[in-house]
Amino acid sequence: MGIIHTGDIHLRNHIIGRLTACVGDAQNAVDEIKRVCLEEKEIDSNTILILGGDIWDLKLPEVNLLTMVQSMVLELYTAGIPTYFIEGNHDASPHVGYSWGSLVGAESIHGKSIKWCNHTIYGLNNMKRD
Repeated sequence: MGIIHTGDIHLRNHIIGRLTACVGDAQNAVDEIKRVCLEEKEIDSNTILILGGDIWDLKLPEVNLLTMVQSMVLELYTAGIPTYFIEGNHDASPHVGYSWGSLVGAESIHGKSIKWCNHTIYGLNNMKRD
């Protein structure tokens, strides 16, 4: 069973207060996650990806970043690698017009659990809930 887990990636286009572009860094991060997942799938057919919270750095991520991650998720889905995600405090929520549920081929395990290869994986985070 191959579990690839990421967390606190904080993808963004620019660093606030600087003119430094981060688009290439974001693409490199997404490409590396995809590469590792596809390599692991060759070793273990039961590979999954869990995107831990704060993949975005802003509550409403830029369109190019959404497209970049959606493309990765769809490619992994096509390769038979399920993608699960856990929302973080920087990630969007439905009240701002976007939610993780918008990613086709990915499933939220925020506050839930899933069974994978006779193991239970819990989608917990440290956010306080009302």
